Amino acid sequence: MCRRGLVTNENAGQLFHPDTISLDLVECRIGDEAVAKISNCHRLSHLNLNGTVHERTLVSSQVIESVAFGCPCLMFVSLSSCTHITDSVVVTLSKRCPKLEGLDISGCKLLTCASLEALGKNSFSLKHIRFSRTEISDEGVLSLTIGVCSRTLQEIVMEKCERITDVAIEAVASSCPNLTILNFEGCSLTTDHSRDILSNLQTLSKLKQVSWTIY
Repeated sequence: MCRRGLVTNENAGQLFHPDTISLDLVECRIGDEAVAKISNCHRLSHLNLNGTVHERTLVSSQVIESVAFGCPCLMFVSLSSCTHITDSVVVTLSKRCPKLEGLDISGCKLLTCASLEALGKNSFSLKHIRFSRTEISDEGVLSLTIGVCSRTLQEIVMEKCERITDVAIEAVASSCPNLTILNFEGCSLTTDHSRDILSNLQTLSKLKQVSWTIY
């Protein structure tokens, strides 16, 4: 029913239960009433609330934070374009979900570098992070590269982040040896220096996919 978009605020309570492991709610038009019930899914490992199909304007930061509290087994979480979420959601995920491996917070305009600072401090298992189209700057990326996940990170996608510069790219290149995917396309403050960094450094020997735009 999830993938057919049939989950609603009215029937969510009947469908979400403590043994639910995966929820893909991309096609579902739901708000706080339904999302709040996800916190009862204590074994949940995969949650996709991506708002690119249906804008998540009716989903509050407080309710998603309650989900993070109630679902400590979460490993992969997509909150892309959930426009109301704040840093407190990411901080709670980093502290309450020790198995967190993948997080997509692209298009979440209210987030700041504090989100990446929390991940760098707490998320030992993080492998995949996407924060495209956010206000996150070099400071946040540096927190990841000196954090507990610097050697576990395999994918960083930060497209169209207008506050990312060559400083962030150099930090990633020198501190994340297991990175296989790096995408900073559309980051208008990067220059050809980033290209030179990626060409000359041997630390990214596992890199398989790189995408960028040089301005």
